[in-house]
Amino acid sequence: MRLRLPSLDQITAGTRTAVVRFPGPVLAAVLAIIAAFDWIGARSTKDEEAMRVFASALLALPLSVAGTVALERWVQRPATAKWGGLLIGALVIPLYWLGFPHWTEELQAGRFLHLAILIHLLVAFVPFLGRREPNAFWQFNRRIFERWLLGVVYAGALFAGLSLALLALDKLFGASVPDRSYARLWATMAFLFHPLFFLAGVPKDLETLEPDASWPGGLRAFARFVLVPLTTIYLLILTTYFVKVVVTGQWPSGWIGWLVSGAASVGVLTLLLSGPPATRHEAPWASLFERWFWPAVLPAAVMLLLAIWKRIDQYGVTEKRYFLALLALWLLGIAIAFTVRRRLNLIVIPVTLAAIAAAIFAGPWGAYEVSRRSQFTRLAIVLDSLHAISGGRITPIAPDADVERSAEAANIVRYLVRTHGTTPMVRWLGDHQFTVQDLQPDSTGRFYSQAETVVAALGVQGYQ
Repeated sequence: MRLRLPSLDQITAGTRTAVVRFPGPVLAAVLAIIAAFDWIGARSTKDEEAMRVFASALLALPLSVAGTVALERWVQRPATAKWGGLLIGALVIPLYWLGFPHWTEELQAGRFLHLAILIHLLVAFVPFLGRREPNAFWQFNRRIFERWLLGVVYAGALFAGLSLALLALDKLFGASVPDRSYARLWATMAFLFHPLFFLAGVPKDLETLEPDASWPGGLRAFARFVLVPLTTIYLLILTTYFVKVVVTGQWPSGWIGWLVSGAASVGVLTLLLSGPPATRHEAPWASLFERWFWPAVLPAAVMLLLAIWKRIDQYGVTEKRYFLALLALWLLGIAIAFTVRRRLNLIVIPVTLAAIAAAIFAGPWGAYEVSRRSQFTRLAIVLDSLHAISGGRITPIAPDADVERSAEAANIVRYLVRTHGTTPMVRWLGDHQFTVQDLQPDSTGRFYSQAETVVAALGVQGYQ
């Protein structure tokens, strides 16, 4: 595939195609760029509102894409599909919009990333639900992946070229170019040009993709000579470490989660890029990798479970530990399933991940509520051991209290206030004359200074 910047005619035609077929995603992109401009040039009083619009629009964009492409297949009416896709984004995203002001900055970012992963997974598989089209599923995702990467390259090249033009105007002709002009140019490329370019290349007639056996040489070489060796090295290291754990009896290191997650992510990406299912047998290396990858993942998944279980047993549940624990369980389950049934459809991977992501977003069993309850329970236990709870309320910790336990209590409070805000902590403050109004977040929505206020009220402000 030769890399050439698009001409003006191509950009115009692609924009027209994107607007006509995807009015919902295009509208979301326009809202995102308006909010980004406002955010870049706004004062602190506007930051939260601009961020709220920006985040909601970025979630609406891929959700509307998923809805439009799926409706094109299900109802086969272009008008219904494009306006239905717009309606799907308009109905679902307000849930995030309404919850946004009630979350701390930590939860705003965490929930945004959570929903973004879920929605992008929906784009990958929703158009193929109820259909046995493994080859079409692979070709569709291969094409949108390539289109997305190509859009990044084009947007980056245009940004670099136009930035140099602005710099030349500034330095050579004395034109006053504000620094925020570069930021706004980058936002235009990232949140307007790139989405329009991507949308113009989303495959339309998905039925025609099933007999398509094409496999670009560049993609094949990347999977064979880059991804396969990397995954193999990772798995060899993890397997060797697993043997060491068994022989020495040492508990897996806490950072094992990062390596296992990285190896699994690269491995799954390798599987997804290792050729269309219909012709994968023609590449012996792809068949060999597909056969042995999942059995090799089993010991890594077991180690990850052991490591995260130990951390939870010692320090309770947090959002990150909750996600890692579920990832380990999912990885173990999916590895067993693909080891037992080697010809299992790859669509199972995004479908199961999306189902888990949707299930744990809210509710008493969700990641955020379980983490909050776990840490409050742990805080109560630690404070009780310090004799710092009276009548169900916190009292200041004695100056001669155990230093390590005091520091542990302080760190739990910091996590709870920074992540879940001050409101859940107010009822714990006893006679410390703090109210919700006294502990409101700062102008950026953060609770860092308020966390230290609560820590100081406990008498443990000197411990970190």
